[in-house]
Amino acid sequence: MASKSKSKRFVSDAALQALVKFGPQLDVLKQAQRQATSQYSSQVAQADAGRIGVQQSVDAAVPQVARIYDDAGLDAARTSNTLIGHDLAGLSGVADSIKAGAAAEAAAMGGRLGVAKASALTDLADRRVAAASGAVTAKRQAQSSLVDNLAKILQSQQDLTGQKGTFEASALNDLIADDADRTQKTALNSADNSQSERNSLRSAGIDPDTGAPIPGGKLDPAAKKPKPKYASTDKHIEYASDIHQIASIATKYKGKASREQIVERLQLGRPQETLYVNENGDKVPEANKKDKGVQKVTRPSIPAFPADIRMAAALDVALDGHLSRKTQKELQRQHFKVKDLNLPTYGQWRAQNPPVSKKTRVAVKNAADTVQSLFGG
Repeated sequence: MASKSKSKRFVSDAALQALVKFGPQLDVLKQAQRQATSQYSSQVAQADAGRIGVQQSVDAAVPQVARIYDDAGLDAARTSNTLIGHDLAGLSGVADSIKAGAAAEAAAMGGRLGVAKASALTDLADRRVAAASGAVTAKRQAQSSLVDNLAKILQSQQDLTGQKGTFEASALNDLIADDADRTQKTALNSADNSQSERNSLRSAGIDPDTGAPIPGGKLDPAAKKPKPKYASTDKHIEYASDIHQIASIATKYKGKASREQIVERLQLGRPQETLYVNENGDKVPEANKKDKGVQKVTRPSIPAFPADIRMAAALDVALDGHLSRKTQKELQRQHFKVKDLNLPTYGQWRAQNPPVSKKTRVAVKNAADTVQSLFGG
């Protein structure tokens, strides 16, 4: 069996091999996450720019259109006055019907110009509102696309993390097996040492096989300083694998169920099932399978998990992004190292997710208030 110092070195070597193998793929997913966020910001900016451009054009066109119709009305009035007041004025009483018809036509023309003006101005106002509505729709579509992309990226990251953990465990087992072979060969090569020499070394507090101080022996500087006993490397690997598996499943329920409800579902598990869902992902009766947007899906089975410290740690990571202080203390109490479990602490999570500044929060609130004022809440 490898010594504690060797086991620690083997864990580090296995982790390094896993990082070399899976690190580039994880970097690609991080880059994809940054690109999705950047694309969202660009789409929002384009929506705002389009809205502002249309509304500015409409605002500039309104006075011009009004002036055009007003000028047309004045011209029509002048023409009518000239016709009735001058050209038809000299006619006798037999032309009264002609005069009346001309007056009626002039009045009708003024009415038509008024209706056309109102229609044109209403159309411009509708375009202004449509520009604002279109910008909101574009932003919502951009946000929906961002959420979908981030969800896919997160799922890929979790899947890749699980593969990385499996590879790391396999690499660790290979390193331990190779070390056991070397140790056996060393023991066979040194079999010619006399038993008396080996006994002398042991009496002096030295391990005759490794040449290192015997733990608790005369030369062990830590003999009188007992170190806390931690769970074995295999136990750390087992718990890390279970926690990441539970977290991957719990993430799918985030935002859809409370923590207590998620615990109940994880304890019960779920067999594989085929069902019909609508566009929102909600289950619908089979009788509605031909409705618009309804799709047939097969949900994979979910194993049942005990509600122990592994589930608590997995839910912390899946729902909050980091271990709670309570869970971290409980893991330590049960002789687990958080670092060897490869789980994020609150400090690590906060370093990667700094708090939003007050200035940013105020800007977001002002933008929301503006949208509400434009569209009536």
